[in-house]
Amino acid sequence: MSSEDLKDLLAKMSADYKRALPAKFAELDVIRATLTTANLERLQHELHTLVGTAKTLGLPAVTDAARALEEFFEPYFAGESIHGDGNESRMERLFDALKQSIK
Repeated sequence: MSSEDLKDLLAKMSADYKRALPAKFAELDVIRATLTTANLERLQHELHTLVGTAKTLGLPAVTDAARALEEFFEPYFAGESIHGDGNESRMERLFDALKQSIK
């Protein structure tokens, strides 16, 4: 495979992934709406995967937005409560930023 073929393949994969992101974001909204310990673990996995895949496929805005959410949730992944101190409104803003990152 030539380097040009590889570039074309990555561009196609990136475009396909970008088209699939609204469904992925909807899935994250469902997880967020029903946050439990099990869902929090799933959210951690999904965000971490999103960060890595978006970075690999050259979607820096998605990478940055997903990483910001992953960093926001780190204390909660470790067992802290998500409620209080304006965390819920900050979480909403971060999820909105993630949704906007594909535009």
